[in-house]
Amino acid sequence: MTSTFDRIDRQLDLLYREVREINPHLPTRLFHFTDSQGCIGIFVNQTLWASNADFLNDASEPEYALGVLKEVAEQTISRLPAGTASRALENFWPWLVRQRQQQGPHLYVLCLSEHDDLLSQWRAYGGYGAGYAIGFNSGELCKLLERAEGQYLVKIAYDRHEQEAEAKSVFGKIIRVVDEFEKSDGPLTRARLGGEADLIDEKIRTAFLSEIIRLRARFKDAAFREEGEWRVVQFLHPGMSDPQVRFRSSANAIVPYVELQLGKLPIEDATIGPTLKPELSRQALEILCAKSGYSTLVTIKNSKVPFRQ
Repeated sequence: MTSTFDRIDRQLDLLYREVREINPHLPTRLFHFTDSQGCIGIFVNQTLWASNADFLNDASEPEYALGVLKEVAEQTISRLPAGTASRALENFWPWLVRQRQQQGPHLYVLCLSEHDDLLSQWRAYGGYGAGYAIGFNSGELCKLLERAEGQYLVKIAYDRHEQEAEAKSVFGKIIRVVDEFEKSDGPLTRARLGGEADLIDEKIRTAFLSEIIRLRARFKDAAFREEGEWRVVQFLHPGMSDPQVRFRSSANAIVPYVELQLGKLPIEDATIGPTLKPELSRQALEILCAKSGYSTLVTIKNSKVPFRQ
């Protein structure tokens, strides 16, 4: 006979997959802004780099997203009646902080944009006149991600009310799974279930943690709305000690990253950023495309943003 824990575990895993399959309408193209070295790596090696989300250019991003999620989670938990969910989620946020510090999961993201010619992105990634926006067929990219393990695409949410509503909805779905079992099976108490009750509590906490980390990847301050950002997301356990993790240098830090090897990348566009040598840059990119098997597949254009040194 299947145990109560196994049944709850199965239902929460179904919910985990369900919320990750919901994806809004995809734009035709999604663009990755990078410097000349990154552009070469994408074409030649057919590899994308997902950086640890704690090391992105906007240092305030983790605090903003976790601030929204903490507020909603604590409101949700404070309103729970006495029962299994309230027992499992007692002192939840301190537990979450310890869990993230000790064993993750760690979040890695590849940033994409609906736009291919943004001044803010050229400033961030342009490399003093050596910036490129690589355009992918978003539908084909999604197909590659579906075949990969633990990687998926999300659209960034910038509206605070939308963020709070989504968090409330997901937390509510987890609570409802537990409530339905209590209605059908009776109270999930330690007196009745013994050690299985502890496993159930851990599963409920972990379900909340997984959704918080997922939404952490999706929530940004409204000040960044013009970016029209999407992200390829990957979680790693046990995080920094994972053999997949590599390191690169940025302007002011060492950045952990992982390689996303998805196969032949569906590159269809490339925009050359503001530069003093637009024609020479275009010629070099045409040669790179030809050498990489994209000579007739990629539309190349130059940015309309004037170069400023």
